[in-house]
Amino acid sequence: MPQTLAEKIAEAAAEIGDVAKEGNNGEYTYIRASDLFREVRNRLFKRGVVIIPQRILEIRRSQPYLTVNDNMIDEVAVTVEYEITDGVTSKIMQSAGCGQDYKGKALPIALTGALKSLLKVLGLIAATEDDPELVNEAPVEYGLAEKIDEMVKKCGDDSGEWPISRRDVIAWGQACQQSKKRNAEREKYLESVGIEKISDLKRKDFAAAMAWATSEAS
Repeated sequence: MPQTLAEKIAEAAAEIGDVAKEGNNGEYTYIRASDLFREVRNRLFKRGVVIIPQRILEIRRSQPYLTVNDNMIDEVAVTVEYEITDGVTSKIMQSAGCGQDYKGKALPIALTGALKSLLKVLGLIAATEDDPELVNEAPVEYGLAEKIDEMVKKCGDDSGEWPISRRDVIAWGQACQQSKKRNAEREKYLESVGIEKISDLKRKDFAAAMAWATSEAS
């Protein structure tokens, strides 16, 4: 008797096991989309199972956020509908993703995040940062960087000693990815400026850190 679609997906998922967290944004490690896609794709395709994006159900763009080094951060959230099929049986599923970027790529990042979330659900794959019991930092108020900069102009500056914002942490990690900085390079750079993780970086040092992050990989 031929396998059902559910049996094919379950068999593929059982072969995957854990996916190593090879990504590093300077604050924590995570499962890279490319690694996850490769592991799932290899096992689904050989069983004749494909995942086809059907339509984007929703796109939500947050107010752009100006960072301390004048990079404009966009945040886009999407909900996407996918068809999972083996050519005989199909299953429709939805998945959501969110992307932040300062070079106009927030939407593609969000779409990649949605697919990544879908594949992690199919394979019951999770990383530490996905755990609902994990306590995350509160979201940064939109426009906060501009308000702080205006305050500095009026009242003097000691804000350069403050740690960078969560959004700047993300921007730095994305810049490192785009310039193909490896984990070892990032760790070496952080050590050179006297910190263990990028979220400990001071605002006054962020421009230099971004300049390093966007430079060509050595």
